[in-house]
Amino acid sequence: MVFTEQKRWGDEYNPYGAIYQLNWAVKVADERYKKEGFYQPLLAVKQLRVSVYQAAGHPEKAHEALWQSILATIDSEELEPAEKALADFPKDAEHDKDALGCGR
Repeated sequence: MVFTEQKRWGDEYNPYGAIYQLNWAVKVADERYKKEGFYQPLLAVKQLRVSVYQAAGHPEKAHEALWQSILATIDSEELEPAEKALADFPKDAEHDKDALGCGR
């Protein structure tokens, strides 16, 4: 996370190593939740994935990562930032903003 925040992407500032590491952290947390029932929202990791996907030129993945970071923000009980992020999130068919009860 420190290297990502510093935009030190690795060899020649390639963001793909950061994408791999951040996605791996989320995958391990998801597996732990399924096996142990221990949930971690990983807010900082999910927020960083948005900027890394943007840096890598993957707007669709950045969009999905933004949605996941909004959900993590809600799970972390950061409701004011979550409401603002939801209000700014573009409406689409895949993500039901209204079901979350804010961002209207």
